[in-house]
Amino acid sequence: MAVSSTLSVRNAAAEHAQEVKELVEWFEAREGTEFNSKQEIRREVPTDPNSVLGVFATDDIAKGEVLVSI
Repeated sequence: MAVSSTLSVRNAAAEHAQEVKELVEWFEAREGTEFNSKQEIRREVPTDPNSVLGVFATDDIAKGEVLVSI
């Protein structure tokens, strides 16, 4: 299982909407929160500030692999 700290998610979220920053801050406030490093939170079209926000896989994620542990 590939797991990372919230640091990479926070850095990516900083480029997007305030709601994403607030969501990541909420996660960070929970001790032990970890995100799978095979995903990122971003806009569907990174260069379009009006495109939808979502969680996107950056690599294959196996069935049963943990995405977020809070």
